[in-house]
Amino acid sequence: MVYRLFVLPGYQGKGYGRALLDFAEEEILARESSVRIDASFPARGIYLKRGYREIEFHSIGTENGDFLCYDVMEKKKRQELPPPKCGSNRIRKEEGLC
Repeated sequence: MVYRLFVLPGYQGKGYGRALLDFAEEEILARESSVRIDASFPARGIYLKRGYREIEFHSIGTENGDFLCYDVMEKKKRQELPPPKCGSNRIRKEEGLC
């Protein structure tokens, strides 16, 4: 699980966050069936675009009465699909699709 991933404002929009997340996902999915990350509200859209889905919502009260809110998001490993069975489909066989 990745608890937090931040890119300093001066480095945002330059691909650093994408590179870090690509690396983390690759390493985690090589060993696990999914990646989970705690996502702040501003970052939620980034993770949705990358195939994550919200699985939990948390709200933590602070001493001054504010709340820290975040979503736990998950991305599952893609299942490799077996090649299609051709059966008697001559065209698919000729095109090398099976």
